[in-house]
Amino acid sequence: MKLPLHEIHLFGKLYNGLIQYSLGKTVETALQQPDGEALIAARDSMFQNPRRIMTFVNKNPFGFSPEELEIVSSWKHGRLGLFYIARNDRRYTLFVKSTRKYEPTGDIFGVVGIGTSLRKIIPTPLPVLVRTVLLPFKGKIVYDGVMAFHAVDLGDEVRGLLNEICEYTMRTTGIITSLDDLEAAKRQT
Repeated sequence: MKLPLHEIHLFGKLYNGLIQYSLGKTVETALQQPDGEALIAARDSMFQNPRRIMTFVNKNPFGFSPEELEIVSSWKHGRLGLFYIARNDRRYTLFVKSTRKYEPTGDIFGVVGIGTSLRKIIPTPLPVLVRTVLLPFKGKIVYDGVMAFHAVDLGDEVRGLLNEICEYTMRTTGIITSLDDLEAAKRQT
């Protein structure tokens, strides 16, 4: 699944504005640099210190509407980190949060693509390990458009473990499908 066209444009406008403010250049310019390192560094710094997002919202350097600023403000609830991309579902792709020691935490997020379905972007076979940011956007979870893939052969044992975690979580607590309120993350099966 991916966002509808009007939401793709809105996300791009808002995220590009935030990155441009943080980095001093557009996302497109940053991506032209080797490995997009400047973009990833700016993104990581911003989501490690969410006050920078609120500074952007308060200054509103691009004249965003109150509704647009509300969306950007919600990004302070973004989740930066390592995730196993465990599998594709018909509604979203399952991202399993990982610790720095590559241990799955049991938090499973249902993520939708921005302009392209994630199943077309992510190399197979699954699972794969990525570093990215998950963001709330209009009641859904999206990734920020940048994924750093970790070249790790995960093998059948990890695949089996992640499938067990996914099945158990779907039967019990459910998949997290919204980050709009982290304290009361809406879960559905």
